[in-house]
Amino acid sequence: MTEETSGLLEFEGLLRIIKVFNLDRDLFNATCTLVDSAGNILDRLGLYYLKSSHSLMGQFVEEGQIWEVSGVRWIGKLITESNYTRPTNTVEPQFATILRPSGKHLIWHLTHSKWYPGIGKQKATSLIDSFGNDGGFDALYRALDEENVSALAAAPLITQWDAEAIIQGWKRHGSTNALRWFDDKGIDPVIARKVFEFHGAKTVEAIE
Repeated sequence: MTEETSGLLEFEGLLRIIKVFNLDRDLFNATCTLVDSAGNILDRLGLYYLKSSHSLMGQFVEEGQIWEVSGVRWIGKLITESNYTRPTNTVEPQFATILRPSGKHLIWHLTHSKWYPGIGKQKATSLIDSFGNDGGFDALYRALDEENVSALAAAPLITQWDAEAIIQGWKRHGSTNALRWFDDKGIDPVIARKVFEFHGAKTVEAIE
């Protein structure tokens, strides 16, 4: 495969982080998708890359986040060995604001627990996309805490059975307080799971 760069334009839009490749302690490259405020993909043909530093972005950039970015865009094309061509867009931001957090602890919790049978990453991400906004995931936590099956079932990929199973699992094993605390403290999901499995709903009280 070869990549050619052909032009420079201004860029302003929303990028969802798919994968982050850290080059050193601060610099990173990330593969992204161009999305709207609801997380819907706007360009399925083009390839998008974000080239920046965590310090310039103002916080650690990670998979699942949606960023509002303005800056410069290098236009190019990627040519595969079979001569298939895809447009490429490498964005170097001058200004960036996080529009939606990653939801990594919710995703990890829903996909790595026996309490949520049949819920994999795609279904958990569907909930994140459906309920997430620039304020975080208050709407999703509210639906879980209020046992709102119909609200969950309205999300793409989530069946009525899935929604009922999630609610039953959340009643036994979920904790809005603990998962929000993990997000606020920036704790790695693997460590968070071990702490949560030991302390459960009393995690925050036990640690603090």
